[in-house]
Amino acid sequence: IQLLGPQFGDPAVRNYAVSVLENLSNEEICSFLVQLVQALHYEPRIESALLQFLVNKASVDQSLGYYLYWHIKAGLEVAFFAVKLQFAMNEFRKTCKSHVMTALSKQEKLVLSLANIARGIRQVKQKAERQKQLISLLSELESFESVALPVDPRCEVNGLELTKCKYMDSKKLPLWLVFKNTDRSVEEHTYIIFKTGDDLRQDILTLEMFSLMNKTWLRHNLDMKMTIYSCVATGDSSGMLQVVWNSETLSNICKVDISLIASGGGVAVFKEDTLINWLMHETQTGELSRALDNFTRSCAGYCVATCLLGIGDRHNDNIMLKRNGQFFHIDFGHILGHFKSKFGIKRERARFVLTPDMAFVMGGTHDPRFRSFEILCAQAFNQIRAEATKYLNLMSLMISSGLSEVSSPADVRYMHDIMLLNLSDEHAAKEFTKWIHDSLHTKSTQFNHAIHTWVHK
Repeated sequence: IQLLGPQFGDPAVRNYAVSVLENLSNEEICSFLVQLVQALHYEPRIESALLQFLVNKASVDQSLGYYLYWHIKAGLEVAFFAVKLQFAMNEFRKTCKSHVMTALSKQEKLVLSLANIARGIRQVKQKAERQKQLISLLSELESFESVALPVDPRCEVNGLELTKCKYMDSKKLPLWLVFKNTDRSVEEHTYIIFKTGDDLRQDILTLEMFSLMNKTWLRHNLDMKMTIYSCVATGDSSGMLQVVWNSETLSNICKVDISLIASGGGVAVFKEDTLINWLMHETQTGELSRALDNFTRSCAGYCVATCLLGIGDRHNDNIMLKRNGQFFHIDFGHILGHFKSKFGIKRERARFVLTPDMAFVMGGTHDPRFRSFEILCAQAFNQIRAEATKYLNLMSLMISSGLSEVSSPADVRYMHDIMLLNLSDEHAAKEFTKWIHDSLHTKSTQFNHAIHTWVHK
């Protein structure tokens, strides 16, 4: 991967790197396809062994081909990258089988229609009228020829369940869409979120890093119960995300605390038992012990992953909990230490989100389950440190991608520094354990959550 970076312009060196990639499976290639597309920008010639490698892979693996197409399509919006990517797109079209191009054409048509609808409802100011307008516009798409969704090429849909579609009450009014599956024997419906006005390429990069970390941990028999959902950019400011079913935001969990409903959930943020009560209520009989284990492992995984990637703008509307106990993060608009501030004061002061109600799910800081959490964090942290070169090289390839928060070596340096590569595993583990307790006792995290819950009640 490093040999495909900008510092290696010799075609012989870059050709050697591609020859090594030939030994990887298509699944492995997909796991860092974002960086391989970005590496085309660093090729000294518009025609290259890397481009030929990618289009050849796409010609024999339909799913890989779909993802490659949309990665190229999104990159075309970046002006200084457009010439090489337009050539790549032309090569892709020449190499791809006709039925694949037909399928992609149908995907493009669907995406264009959804983007027009999303922009259209933003012009309507009244909420009730906005929902009516949405349903009216979507009714023109109520049924259509079967098409694979860009966010999951394995899933073909042929219509919308209009009664379940809505817009979401956030700044860009993303669409909550419920598609009818062509093959109803699998599942009746597929749920996705369609966004316009946001660059989802940073979300894709973050989720890719989460996925790679998860694979590292699983190779070492460390199952952190991560929730890796699908996300695809269909342009520089539009895209689709997979909905994680049977889950709620921590904000909504606070709001359903009946005893505190008058506060709009704001007071529930400060209660230690809010999350455990919700889990006990939602978990099936006999499954609570497994749910607590899922929570402990996934909370450890996301504490490590969000810390390493310097993920900011964390609040209880972008942290979620599944009914089986799995904890996970969504929405990654700020990474690599680009934390939000107000009037020059940094809003986020902890290295990662860990609050007393999360610790309470694990029995409190003196419980063996919490000690297990600390050990899992240390193990997960050290496993990623052992593969630091891979992660830093992958992030470095994104410096010229047009992402504002991955735009210089200083951004990647944040990830390098947080890995504590100058320390032994033992000392790094002790330092991370200290961060756990620092984060747990950072009261501003709870205040941020309470304010966010109250404002959005």
